[in-house]
Amino acid sequence: MKGFTNFLLLLAATAGTVLAGHDGTNGEDACESLCETFVLEVGTKSCPVSTTSTTTSHGGHGHKLGKRYQSTSTTTIKCACSDSVLTDTYALCISNCSNKSKAKSWAAWVTSCATYDVTVSESYDDVLAAAEENYIEQADYTTGATTTVPVMINTTYLLLTMRADNASTRNTTWSQYYGNILIAYIGFFVLASGIYNLYQRIFDINKPESRLVVKFRQYFTMPAAFGGKHAEPLKIGKLSVGTLHSRWQMIAIFGFYALNIIFLFVSIDVFKENLTSTVQAQWRDYLTTRSGVIATVLCVPTFLFGGRNNILMYISGWSFETCNVWHRHIGFWMMWQSAIHGIAYTAQYIIYDNYASRIWGQFNIFAGTLATLLAGILILLTWYPIRHYYYEIFLVLHIGLAGAFARYCYAHVVAERYPKYMYAMVAVWAFDRFVRLVRICLHGLYLEAEITATGDATMVKIKPWFNWKPKPGQYAFLYIADPRFKFWESHPFSIIESRDGTYRFIVGKQSGMTKMLYDRAAKGENSTAKIRVMVEGFYGEEQPVRRYGTVLVVGGGIGITAAMSTTLSLVRRAQNNQRVIFYWVLRGRETLGWVKEQVEEICRGSNIEVNILCRPSDAAEAAAFAEKTVGASSEDDTDSAGSFSEEKVSRTNSSDYPVSVTMFNDRPDFDKIVSTVIAEAPGSVAVLTCGPGSLVDVCRRSVAENLGNGKGRVEYFEDAFSWA
Repeated sequence: MKGFTNFLLLLAATAGTVLAGHDGTNGEDACESLCETFVLEVGTKSCPVSTTSTTTSHGGHGHKLGKRYQSTSTTTIKCACSDSVLTDTYALCISNCSNKSKAKSWAAWVTSCATYDVTVSESYDDVLAAAEENYIEQADYTTGATTTVPVMINTTYLLLTMRADNASTRNTTWSQYYGNILIAYIGFFVLASGIYNLYQRIFDINKPESRLVVKFRQYFTMPAAFGGKHAEPLKIGKLSVGTLHSRWQMIAIFGFYALNIIFLFVSIDVFKENLTSTVQAQWRDYLTTRSGVIATVLCVPTFLFGGRNNILMYISGWSFETCNVWHRHIGFWMMWQSAIHGIAYTAQYIIYDNYASRIWGQFNIFAGTLATLLAGILILLTWYPIRHYYYEIFLVLHIGLAGAFARYCYAHVVAERYPKYMYAMVAVWAFDRFVRLVRICLHGLYLEAEITATGDATMVKIKPWFNWKPKPGQYAFLYIADPRFKFWESHPFSIIESRDGTYRFIVGKQSGMTKMLYDRAAKGENSTAKIRVMVEGFYGEEQPVRRYGTVLVVGGGIGITAAMSTTLSLVRRAQNNQRVIFYWVLRGRETLGWVKEQVEEICRGSNIEVNILCRPSDAAEAAAFAEKTVGASSEDDTDSAGSFSEEKVSRTNSSDYPVSVTMFNDRPDFDKIVSTVIAEAPGSVAVLTCGPGSLVDVCRRSVAENLGNGKGRVEYFEDAFSWA
């Protein structure tokens, strides 16, 4: 385990060096730099510095010693090279460095002097021998005074200053490495999920899995984090406050949180003997750099996972919903690392009484402060009730604030040593927007759509310029190109199918844009109207259910869109040895018309069992069907339509509908249905669900509990029903 950890650290460190460059100096360079600085300070009188020294303006300790005089005038350096006292002082100083550093530092001195037409012909050993015959200690030297003999730097002073300089340099370097380790950590789960996704598609699924694999899937990859709720929102009273992640997501994100906390404090050298900073100041300075660099690195994956055209989505096989989970949590820590960075710097400015001048006098500092505040607002707006109940407002604010954040974050960071991360962040955002535009153009601009209000949904038919065939389960984003709508908004909807060169969607009536669309159709003749739209797609992947011997498809309400598209594909590509069991749970008889044509088609299939379970939408409909109730459900009815604990069920046949519909007043027992299908299937089983959270959570839990009860591999596929 330790060896693997070291390998991971080395891999991330190498990646970090390639991506971000190596901006610091090592111990040898620090010794050389310190000795050069000391020589120039000794030669202040004989070789005055005509310009100020270059120091770090936004990071590190801010002490002069240990920073090269990069802005020193040519005259000053040439003078120092020509002065034998200063050359001897340099030789004495580097004698305290390592043997490797001595040779390197002396060669650098000779080369530097040659640059200014001063030749140093003596060897290092000769110069050192001469200097050691007559010198004074640093303690006996008065700073700024003229000396005629070389000065021996205090060894303790040199070593402590080197330690402080190296600590600052290592902190900067390791901050980048730790940021890249966080990216490597995310990449590990992307790669693992990609391998698992590949396994689902190409490996033999007809053999039962080992007990160890079954237990791993039962307790790690498949279940909800706690209890059985994953897609169904948790509530306080009537207020939905959020959803729980799946267990593997929770564990992965917990690890990400832990690493963010650990990386703030490891590999930091704080010591009382530091000659330039107190312990408190060292912690403040080191945390400032560490948190700022990590926040900068995390900007890239935050924007990457927030986009629709994330290449990692295709590598991992993750849904857009899973990528959104990572987007929120990476963004959360990006914000908190930025906040720690800003708070530490603010404290430093207040201590040195230059808060106002730094905030208002330097635009990059002001931009960084503003970017941190914007990140905090973005995190607050991602609270589930805001996203869920005011999604359209949230979406506009989120996009606008994210753009402003990127602008000011770029202005803050590009002045420092990490612009490459900002370039990557902007490139990710620009690429996503460009691909969105390309996807829209591939279908055609300003398309005419026919919208029909039926039940509590709107049927949308769109004829594109080019008829691209969507895969089962894919979805597209619709823009309503009408000034009476919010034309800048786009919402994702699953495509039932492409029939007669027309894309067909069903849009459930909720609030905002979907309600406006429904109302527009309802006001038209025969509840039908025309409207202009744009289509951005297709997104998502076809689930590999065709490989399984038995496929249980469960759709709930408007979730019939994804469920039906997969079922149509299975029926059209019917395999002799494959059995498809289809369930649609809906409310209200009017809903039956949503997919009447598609139900007619799948009912003609030879390998499918169709079950439609309808709950009355109101008292009148319940009374009408009660008159047709024949009696308590027979055993056959219960087996085919699901288990009902109390109420009677009735079957009704209609000349205008291709299959009998089971009416019920109680909730179907899908726990029993799933377990029965798995137990009775002769081989592998795939369970695909799309619908309300309560429905898919029951199916997920039941599949997890019955993984070891099948005669082949059992797999669960879930189409995300909620994008908020």
